[in-house]
Amino acid sequence: MLTVEIYIDEELAIPNQYRDGLTHRDDRSTLDAEYFSDWVRELMPDWVKDIIKEESPEANDNLDDLQADLQKLLDEFRVPTFTEAYSSKPDSTNSEKSDEGTDTVENTNIDNDNFNNEFLEELEKQGDNEHHIKRANKQKVRKAPEGARASRSFKALERVPEIKILTEMEDILEKEIKGRAGRFYKDAQMIFVNGLYSVSERMAVDLNKELTGLAEPETIRAISLKASRHFMAFRVGKAVCYAISKRLADDWSMDNLETATSPESLSMAADDYKQDLSSAKRWAKEQIKLSTVEETIAA
Repeated sequence: MLTVEIYIDEELAIPNQYRDGLTHRDDRSTLDAEYFSDWVRELMPDWVKDIIKEESPEANDNLDDLQADLQKLLDEFRVPTFTEAYSSKPDSTNSEKSDEGTDTVENTNIDNDNFNNEFLEELEKQGDNEHHIKRANKQKVRKAPEGARASRSFKALERVPEIKILTEMEDILEKEIKGRAGRFYKDAQMIFVNGLYSVSERMAVDLNKELTGLAEPETIRAISLKASRHFMAFRVGKAVCYAISKRLADDWSMDNLETATSPESLSMAADDYKQDLSSAKRWAKEQIKLSTVEETIAA
């Protein structure tokens, strides 16, 4: 069992009026352990991450493409992480260190860098009065040191939770998602998808009919089920992304967000599988082609 102790600076928090909890010193909003969850994940030692990974159920599929698609969707909403919500929060977005480059500043020859001279001339004509700006000066242009990297705080938008598809009944029972499509663990930023959910089988049957004759029956069956689970995980993940985006809505409470990401809500999102049949069919055909190539190489 792992225990995380969080020591809070006195300048950050004060007791609430009942003295049974803590609040932010600046705005008196509630301060609880969940407030520091992103910070804890950022500072978590590798050996702790290894233990968590070992104790987590193994996923049966590579979902990198799915995660990437969901991240693009979530990025459209520009949802900041909790750690960026208030200036009083601990800084969990330190810039990455680099041993490369130089710590000195050098002048840059604009002309040699294909700088737009027409833009410079136009800027000189406008002067400082029209837009209250400083004219470009070749001696003031600087390049970042070689090897410099952007601070992670620049990229501090909400990340898509990690998705794992469970296909063992023991794991499904442990996560309490039997008869449900999945469950979102907000604190751990994990989504567990029930690979044995009934909709997964129904979609696989429909796909199997569409793909008959493209490969051996057993191969078609396996890839149909794989595609079905893959796109069900996408629908569940998409529902979570839309719920996360509602954090920006003033008229959505935390209770509303909890309801939107409940196993029951995620199940209803997963049930509408017909919307994904065409995409799943194309994805399955690509998998069949890859399977055929692998079999040819192996032979």
